[in-house]
Amino acid sequence: MAAQSSSEPDSSVEETRYLTIDGRRWRRSDPAIPERLRAALVEELMAARRQLRGRPDAATSADARARVGAAKRALGERGAPWWEPPTLASVDERLAALLSALSRTECIGTTAELASASHADRLPEGEQLVAAAIERFERVPRT
Repeated sequence: MAAQSSSEPDSSVEETRYLTIDGRRWRRSDPAIPERLRAALVEELMAARRQLRGRPDAATSADARARVGAAKRALGERGAPWWEPPTLASVDERLAALLSALSRTECIGTTAELASASHADRLPEGEQLVAAAIERFERVPRT
């Protein structure tokens, strides 16, 4: 039996990174996302997908596709793979997608409130989730 290349992940690793449906491979969401935050992002993703049903006009369709893209990037399903070491650019992209996706939901209020991370315990629950996500992303080493 031939040895597996060290650059190729084994099947158990593949299963944590990808989901296969009807022979097509889809990237899974980042498992490190807190459940309540993941639920809010999935809610926004599904709302944007519902907006694409029927025959929306060009502006509505473009808006909905941007919303789907932002939610999927925030979930880690698009953009830099979540299992690779993050770069400053990938963190900035994912954080921007997170804020864009959540700004459409009732989960987040104003960005100004989030700027005061030292008072995160006084923020409404949705904003606490975003503040926690920002704190997590801020721990990435900046070079």
